[in-house]
Amino acid sequence: MGEDTEGAPLQNGRMTLLALTALLPALPPVLPESPPAILPPPSTGSFQGGNGLQKPGAGPDRKDAKTPAEEEGARVAGALLDRISGGDRDTLTGVSLKLLRSVRRKDPNTGKADWRPIALWEVSLSYPNRIRMVWKEDGKTPTVLLSDGRKAWVGPGGGPFVEARGEGLADLRARLLLFGSLAGWDLLHGSPRLRDGLLESRFASLPDAPLVKRRVAGDTGRCSVLILGNREFRLEGEIETTGGKSCRLLTSKGERFEIQRFGTDFSFLKKHFDPRRSETSRAMILGREDRNFRVPVLARLPACKQIALRDPGSWPERLKLLDKVGRRLFELGMEPTCLPLYRDDGAILIQFRPDRRGRKVPAEGPEGTRIEDRPERLALVLYAKGTWRKAHAALQKALRARARALGLEVLGPLHLVPVFLPQPGQSLPTPSTELEFRGELELR
Repeated sequence: MGEDTEGAPLQNGRMTLLALTALLPALPPVLPESPPAILPPPSTGSFQGGNGLQKPGAGPDRKDAKTPAEEEGARVAGALLDRISGGDRDTLTGVSLKLLRSVRRKDPNTGKADWRPIALWEVSLSYPNRIRMVWKEDGKTPTVLLSDGRKAWVGPGGGPFVEARGEGLADLRARLLLFGSLAGWDLLHGSPRLRDGLLESRFASLPDAPLVKRRVAGDTGRCSVLILGNREFRLEGEIETTGGKSCRLLTSKGERFEIQRFGTDFSFLKKHFDPRRSETSRAMILGREDRNFRVPVLARLPACKQIALRDPGSWPERLKLLDKVGRRLFELGMEPTCLPLYRDDGAILIQFRPDRRGRKVPAEGPEGTRIEDRPERLALVLYAKGTWRKAHAALQKALRARARALGLEVLGPLHLVPVFLPQPGQSLPTPSTELEFRGELELR
């Protein structure tokens, strides 16, 4: 990342402890306990035939003759698969997608709704159930959501990763169904059929998945409508795949994907979907932290030492306390790693690392304080502007909602960091003063 100072961390001397975190190091991944498989493996015999994939409608256990609806369904499904793959259906087992995701929002000035791009997605698919999604929103730290077919994780670019549960797991599954449908995975096996002008099929490896419906031109295999459960997508335009053609725009109510790349015939190493060894390109690893005010992002917090002080409750008393403690830590050779953090239980947390002129020294704290070890950890981070009370409430709500949406377990209370650097002659904040705040919610 560049060294643009706009939005970069504020810096100040050690004497008052008002220093922000510099570059955060990459951490080893956190391995979750093994949850149920996100997708069960396909049934034995799913792959048959000289080219490795069975033809649509040719299930290995099927002994009865196909109905006219199934015969027509197999013909239409074959045309669609041939259109995407260029006639070589084996190439659809490894797919790489690049998509621009947009949401429909109203312009506050004109009142008109239009599509606003918010994230660029890179998606890797390995048949039948491996998926890796990397996306960046408004240039912020990239988020990685991945599954190796048995477990699912979420984390920032380069890790560490934590287990995705609840809505986070459901979202990964929904995206796998959507992008897998684009690649025709539900048609590579099973018995598609034509009913009321729609091609119907199911993912054989996911029995409880919704029925997949498409409106397909039988002569060309071109799909114009894709229906997954209660979501309907309109498919428009055309883009070249590695060997064939696919749609360019995928639109549903309030959401649109513009496909910028549709590559087939990819072979991925297993580690590409394994959080213990998965890596993102260096250009995407977190460097300086951006001040994001819209969407919480995942951030790595470095290992440090910590002491807890009682918050006196007023700014004059706080600054006296912080200056006294800061001077003592400086004398002991301790290096602050961030601004003081304020916890809901009335504590001020001072985080630091032992460092005397670049040399590691034993950790020491002011008399009467207890030093805690804080290991490397993952947190959701968001910034807000407002009074202390309003910013705290807004950050608490947004960060916890994001944790629930990603299916992540919260480790403890919200940490609030007022970004306030007192200047000579400057008046101190009051309860009605609006400041900038950084909210941290640590994750297990």
